[in-house]
Amino acid sequence: GDYVIPDGVEEFQALAFRGCSKLTSVTIPATGCISGWPYFDKCDNLTAINVHSNNMNYCVVDGVLYDSGLTELLKCPEGKMGAINIPASVNKIVENALRGCHRLTAINVDNENGTFESMDGVLFSKGLAVLRKFPGGRGGAYAIPAGTSWLEDFAFFGCTNLTSIVVPEFLWSIPAYAFAECTN
Repeated sequence: GDYVIPDGVEEFQALAFRGCSKLTSVTIPATGCISGWPYFDKCDNLTAINVHSNNMNYCVVDGVLYDSGLTELLKCPEGKMGAINIPASVNKIVENALRGCHRLTAINVDNENGTFESMDGVLFSKGLAVLRKFPGGRGGAYAIPAGTSWLEDFAFFGCTNLTSIVVPEFLWSIPAYAFAECTN
């Protein structure tokens, strides 16, 4: 269900909501600040994070949590379906921000973003050198584009609908957990 963190709560631990599988939305009050990370980890059905309009620490775009300056993507709710659109101003995606998002079918990036870009809904570093994250809800075969030389840790983690990968000739490294829990 929905949970509104009470007004007056100034700080709460990120792990306070870990594994809350019945949580569908959470609202952070004006005074709220999250301590630690990962944010809302293993909340499989969380589809939206909301923030009070007077909160000086965070902002939300389409249910996705960012810092107040809209420069860091902090957490995409793990139950979010469809696509997310990363704004031009975002220059950092914190560790685990997109992990567990097994229903996302596209991770799009504003064309004006100087740090990241997307190609066919897949998240890359600007210039496509590093494949950052393949959307967990996307399936079928995928060909990593030529010119991509590196995979981010957990780039394909949990992509259970992915059936095959074509790897470019000059892919330098495949991290140990890049394809973890890709059961098909």
